[in-house]
Amino acid sequence: MRRVRLVVTVAGAAAAIVLASGLVAAKPVSLEYQVLNGGRLSSWDSDNDDGGCELSGYAGVSDGWIGPEGDDLMDDAFDGGAVFGIEGVGYSDPDGIGNKVGDSLASGPRTMSGLRVSRVDRALPKSPTLRTLMTLRNNGNTPQTVEITWDANLGSDGSEEVRRSASGDAVYALGDRWVISSDDPTTPGDPVLTHVLFGKGKVRSKTTEIVNQPEGTGCFTVRSMVRVPRKQTRYLLFFIEMNRTHNASFNSARKFNKRGLNKALLQGIRPAIRGDILNWKL
Repeated sequence: MRRVRLVVTVAGAAAAIVLASGLVAAKPVSLEYQVLNGGRLSSWDSDNDDGGCELSGYAGVSDGWIGPEGDDLMDDAFDGGAVFGIEGVGYSDPDGIGNKVGDSLASGPRTMSGLRVSRVDRALPKSPTLRTLMTLRNNGNTPQTVEITWDANLGSDGSEEVRRSASGDAVYALGDRWVISSDDPTTPGDPVLTHVLFGKGKVRSKTTEIVNQPEGTGCFTVRSMVRVPRKQTRYLLFFIEMNRTHNASFNSARKFNKRGLNKALLQGIRPAIRGDILNWKL
């Protein structure tokens, strides 16, 4: 997978990204290979014209790598990941221009199946985590119920297996909130991946179909149903983590076993919208 490190300095007030305290000035940037740098030397690069295994469109992480430059660098986490779709159509930004501030990158909006869709991807500063907040706005006079897809083409190229799931075993099933996979049981060559799909408790959107297991397929694809009332906005919140070892992944996943999310995971998401996140109970 081609990897391009692109450093962008944000200055001026050309656009805005919604963060905890309101609107933060951001500069328009191309969505092709924008790099977001997170904790533990993790990096995530976007591509507006990519896709996963089932969808074409915007990849929140075209590739991903973790560790210092040189022999210790683990890369090729994805061949197109964090791809979102509605009714089988992949989301992409209409003009390929997003807004970046720090290690947050906003894209959209785009109209899909009667909804105004946009997203903000953020590399969290204290963990090797990419957080994606999808915004679904229904401006119509009737509620909209749609099928959404979360899709990834894994860099492991079919050699991956499930190492642990939220239920504690090495089997990924519909009730699992998260799943960890890697390309080797003892010495992974690509980053160990954790996909976090929904939270604990009675949430309004859970995985309803596993299309591609991260088990020898080279893919990870799930679907669920969401409902957005008329004239209202709802949100979906996903996390992906990269780690260098299985133990680091297992330990890091513990924070997703709690009913809520800690401050570090919610940093930059305004309290006023947290109750409208469909796949978490915050």
